[in-house]
Amino acid sequence: MIVPTVTDVLKNIEYTLENVVKPTIVGTPIHTTVQTMGHLLRHATLRVENEGQMLMDDGKRLRSLLASIHDYLTSVSSEPGCQTCMDSISSTLAQNFRDADTYPTLISMGQEVGSLREALYNALKQLQAMRNTHREEKAYIAIRQEIRDYLALQILDESALVDPAFVGYGPRR
Repeated sequence: MIVPTVTDVLKNIEYTLENVVKPTIVGTPIHTTVQTMGHLLRHATLRVENEGQMLMDDGKRLRSLLASIHDYLTSVSSEPGCQTCMDSISSTLAQNFRDADTYPTLISMGQEVGSLREALYNALKQLQAMRNTHREEKAYIAIRQEIRDYLALQILDESALVDPAFVGYGPRR
């Protein structure tokens, strides 16, 4: 491990801004700029500490959800667009986003999760197109609820990176 860590460096910069620079500032525009820099440093620190695991967890949830959607679409595969959507989901789930011997960086994990989210978005469009004919079916209702549950978890995950960095630290720009 390299010492100081990235989070140590970010926290020291934030401390210096707050305790050395900020007390010497005269004027609202500069004060709010430094305040915003503090918000962003806290946000960056939280991301360095947590984003990798969050992306890994999100990828696992998305893979499971997409597999469930694929299974549902298989049961209604005669519907227009279902086969194309199932093929897209299968292709996305089979894709290798990095070499097995390559360390998963935040960028590569973000690209993977981004592709999985795009597949979910396209699957949701397919399910929405089927709403009028399937809205009363238990399986359709269940898969739509599974998607809503995932989206609610995604919002909670993202708030864990935002709220602690910004809430309670004064106004932001």
